[in-house]
Amino acid sequence: IEALTADLGGMQLSANGTLSNLQEASPAVQLAATLQSVKPEHVSVFWPPSLAPLTREWIVDNITGGQVPDVQVKLDIKPGDLAKPVLPREAIDAVIALDGVQIRYLPDHPPVTHVKGRVHVDGLSLKAEIDSASYLTGTRLSGGQVGIYDLNADNPYITVGLKAEAPAKDIVHFLG
Repeated sequence: IEALTADLGGMQLSANGTLSNLQEASPAVQLAATLQSVKPEHVSVFWPPSLAPLTREWIVDNITGGQVPDVQVKLDIKPGDLAKPVLPREAIDAVIALDGVQIRYLPDHPPVTHVKGRVHVDGLSLKAEIDSASYLTGTRLSGGQVGIYDLNADNPYITVGLKAEAPAKDIVHFLG
């Protein structure tokens, strides 16, 4: 594909790439794509279930509302990679911009709202930079970073750093 552009119900897609070894069970895929003006509920349409499936499932289930103004995706899947239990780190390089979305990190916790930032996903990890967000009734979050360095682990280690300005009531609720 030398150049593909499409208006998909207000979402703008542009892409180019190659598919090779199609006769094999695990073909090669090289792709560069940009999506603009995506609603979070449409991410599942563009993200194949076999590419980083646990990450895809979490993002599809836990990021709602707002807008995904820009998605940049590069795939460099070599012959045989799709047959492996885990894709190599360099097989996926995606950056997803978030604007005004809601993120539910854990089922029993209130969501973080009005999130503005970026999420970078590769074949093994996820790193998020949160410019601003709201939590509970009066907490303002900024300068946030979230890292999950092995998306394929059963119980992945997650690092979180952020600046929070919060009323005491929100802190007690969060810690309780």
